[in-house]
Amino acid sequence: MSEVELQRCLEAILMVVDEPVSELVLAQIIEAPTEEILLALTSLAAKYEQEQRGFELRQVSGGWRYYSHPEMAPLVEKFVLDGQQARLTQAALETLSVIAYRNLFLEREYLRLEGLTLRR
Repeated sequence: MSEVELQRCLEAILMVVDEPVSELVLAQIIEAPTEEILLALTSLAAKYEQEQRGFELRQVSGGWRYYSHPEMAPLVEKFVLDGQQARLTQAALETLSVIAYRNLFLEREYLRLEGLTLRR
């Protein structure tokens, strides 16, 4: 597998993970030697930093994952807090209502079993 193909595979996988992924797991999925995976990951991380991208590839908690660049934190925070105008569908609202009701019920039941009361 060429270096470009390997980097493309890594980018595709890392784009969808929500937790850091180890070199070993990536090597198993891509079917490439762990050493090649590590070399490609460090190469990608350096490339992104050199190109001054708005994101970076970091090794954290024994694995690799994309993160927004720390310099972009104010912009990302603004987007998350102010700019996101996503609307929930009726089905999503109903699901959230059921979850909230069920959690309240479970909390009351737990407290009852512990001999406590819930006051809101």
